[in-house]
Amino acid sequence: MMDKAHLRDKTVMLRMVTANRTLSAVVSHVEDDGIWLLGGDFVNQLAAATGGLPAGIKSAAVYVPFSQIVWMIAPNE
Repeated sequence: MMDKAHLRDKTVMLRMVTANRTLSAVVSHVEDDGIWLLGGDFVNQLAAATGGLPAGIKSAAVYVPFSQIVWMIAPNE
């Protein structure tokens, strides 16, 4: 399996199992079974679909398990 630590602070494009289009976001943290994403259209669309961010949250992070990612495009650095 490819080491995923290099994804931190990189913008990635991905397709989720439940989405029918490509989304982008910045990887903030990498865990053994998923990634935390910040900003980008992925987080914005998720917030819009759920009625917006709760009061007091200016920037949201979303945890995405690798099992929910169909494919991902990331820098090969």
